[in-house]
Amino acid sequence: MSVHDVVPPGVQHPRHLAAGSRVHGQLERQVGGRAQQRDAVDHLAVGQVVAAARRRRQHLDPVARRQLPLGERVHLRLDPAEARQVAVGDVQDRHLRRRYADEAPTMAAGARRARHNARVRRTIVSFHAHPDDEALLCAGTLAKAVSQGHRVVLVSATDGAAGLAASAFGTPEELAKHRIAELNASAAAIGAHRVELLGYADSGLHGEVEPAPGVEPFAHADVGEAAQRLARILREEEADVLTGYDVTGGYGHPDHVQVHHVGAAAAALAGTPLLLEATVDRDLLLRAMRLARRLRLLPPEVDLAAFERAYAPRAQITHRIDVRAWTPAKRAAMAAHASQATADTGDRTLAAFLRLPAPLYRLVLGREWFVQRWPTPPSAGSATGSAAGSAARGRLLDDVLVGVRATPPGRE
Repeated sequence: MSVHDVVPPGVQHPRHLAAGSRVHGQLERQVGGRAQQRDAVDHLAVGQVVAAARRRRQHLDPVARRQLPLGERVHLRLDPAEARQVAVGDVQDRHLRRRYADEAPTMAAGARRARHNARVRRTIVSFHAHPDDEALLCAGTLAKAVSQGHRVVLVSATDGAAGLAASAFGTPEELAKHRIAELNASAAAIGAHRVELLGYADSGLHGEVEPAPGVEPFAHADVGEAAQRLARILREEEADVLTGYDVTGGYGHPDHVQVHHVGAAAAALAGTPLLLEATVDRDLLLRAMRLARRLRLLPPEVDLAAFERAYAPRAQITHRIDVRAWTPAKRAAMAAHASQATADTGDRTLAAFLRLPAPLYRLVLGREWFVQRWPTPPSAGSATGSAAGSAARGRLLDDVLVGVRATPPGRE
């Protein structure tokens, strides 16, 4: 987010503020020139302001307890009697004005779509295998949708009882309770409106887990029956978009592969207009891992060959969502899953991500990728002016709602 008109009272330049100073106050929403609501602001860190001057403007990061609607004008009302405060005049999303150079021919159409999507409330149902998957794969995209006024529903197939966690989290049953609570905390960080579990057991990394009597492992569940459970939620929500996983299930976890199959079947049953599959750019991932190995930052036991079959190659990806403005929400969602950050053998990948400094975190985790499964994007040779055609011609889409028909039934 870009903060304009920064005036630090009592000093002549923000560089005079001590690094790490914090600002506390209230966020007052201005709608139509009138204050509508006041929200507490956790902090406004000014440590990064020192070298951030650009055209006489300083860049700060306000962290509110909820996502701001896209393009909404807001004001901070701070107590002038308090020391080391920063008066902020206007907060706007700078990404509204930013486009990739290769998307220049479609700027006008993209702007029209963004304005329309901001007016019409859509519903996105995001389907995952375990608690924490939503934070890693698409929390930024979902937080972005919430900030634009759309409804987001999280669905987890399992309670994650077989997840790798430190023994301090207790038995699988006790771990499941922890993970459900973590899922709800992650949903709150994203701003999700509803959380549902399909009621299946976590199958384990290799499908080896024996669940409690009467509970079926998700990887072994009947696809049709599981799809019916998910389709009921899609119909209740009148979902415009369903997100699932790519055909590989990401890194091949059997529950993730099952999400791919069940999601596709449920979208067909419910008639959901758009099915997107969360993934990672395999080409980019492999380049990063090879560089990490050359720099001796990658553990020797990591098998690069396994990742040559993981996720989706760039040629199949249709959407690349810029979520850098929503990384505070994504980071909070990831941090909610404390049980998945450590194991008895040491810290896990989640903990390493959470230790990244904010600028590096935005660089590494500021993009999220999807493959459009339905409707099927046309080939490059048959692409026309459609949204899917833009992806087929090499211009990756930056809006998960592109492709949903203009006005859904009953929402005119």
